[in-house]
Amino acid sequence: MAKLAIIKVRGQVRNNGKRHRAMDLLGIAKKFSVMVVDDTPAIRNQIKLLTPDITWGDASEEVTSALAKKFPKQKVYHLNPPKGGLGRKGVKTGYNKKGAFGYRAAKINDLLKKMM
Repeated sequence: MAKLAIIKVRGQVRNNGKRHRAMDLLGIAKKFSVMVVDDTPAIRNQIKLLTPDITWGDASEEVTSALAKKFPKQKVYHLNPPKGGLGRKGVKTGYNKKGAFGYRAAKINDLLKKMM
């Protein structure tokens, strides 16, 4: 089964109850927290709800094993902000418009390497 890497890029100020609950279910409470999960319909529904606050993509086996090696006993990884920033237009704009949030496909691996 494919793995998805989900990174929280915005804080929780002004989140409504549903979005706050979805963040708690995924376990990503802090900014720049990363969760690697299986790609299931339930996870996709949570991602739809959380799109303005997260960025996600298809995690490679190389990056997944590097995260597991660096943090052996954790499910949620708290990483540093990426070197060079998230995107030119910041966290209020989608990735397809040179911003930070949204679906990145395989480019999520490059972002995770910049954060480790």
